Amino acid sequence: MLPEYDVVVVDEAHELQDRVTGAVSGQLSVAMVHAAASGARKHTGITVDALNNAASNLELAIEGVPSGLMPNGLNSEQLDCVDQLRDACRAALSDSKGDSANTADGGRQLARSRLMVILELCERLLAARENREVVWFSRNSTFDPQQGYSQPDESAPALVNIAPLSVAGRLREGLFADHTVILTSATLAIGSAFEPAAGGLGLVGPGAPSWTGVDVGSPFEYPKQGILYVAKHLPKPGRGMSPEALDELEKLIRPPAAGPCAFSPRGAPPRMPPRPCVPGWTCPSSARGFDHDGAGEAVRRRT
Repeated sequence: MLPEYDVVVVDEAHELQDRVTGAVSGQLSVAMVHAAASGARKHTGITVDALNNAASNLELAIEGVPSGLMPNGLNSEQLDCVDQLRDACRAALSDSKGDSANTADGGRQLARSRLMVILELCERLLAARENREVVWFSRNSTFDPQQGYSQPDESAPALVNIAPLSVAGRLREGLFADHTVILTSATLAIGSAFEPAAGGLGLVGPGAPSWTGVDVGSPFEYPKQGILYVAKHLPKPGRGMSPEALDELEKLIRPPAAGPCAFSPRGAPPRMPPRPCVPGWTCPSSARGFDHDGAGEAVRRRT
């Protein structure tokens, strides 16, 4: 994913492990296979009956499965369907090669790339246990501007997900091997120890490259400037925000009667928020501006 390099500087490196895990995670769905089959038929002219049949069999095999982790991976019936789909993808890729005259055909290339993605996902799913990858089923949630996020519908088609248990080996070989890498972050160290973060990045253990951790300190006085607010009296967090949490948030950000509520970057003029961040809330006339991320929008419940 990186071009040729001698030195790499990664800022906000405390997010590196999660970002790489997200990048190498995969998701397979029946709709994805049907779309790939349709594209292959349209752009390459091949017969896609085997692909559609494999997708239908997979749909039956995963129909009604509950969302969640599969500790032992896919069952034998599901693995057979994935194996059938892999063979169908291989055949479709072979049939859609074409000749040298149409190698630059964009539609053909796109159709083949979709088939290749599905083939690679099938191979990963079939070898998940050997490669120490985890498999789970999920459904897509929905979002409505007025109602917010809603729980996924368990009757909806399932999505098959796969991700590595650890990306330490991938990072060690793909990023750190034979190169100089500088990782910077305000939260890489726990206390003054970098080892916990280094372990997740592949920098600890036999064969790990040498590294040095330097804590350069901080201009902030954390005992005085760091504030952690834990609303223990609120319901346990879940998807979305509960009415009780919204009430608590309103109390925390409600501007005092004596003056306006202003959140602006230093030197920047305050501005009015373009829209409320919570449905049903409006910005009071005394509110002016918010931080550059929009996180400080001053909003108030409509009365």
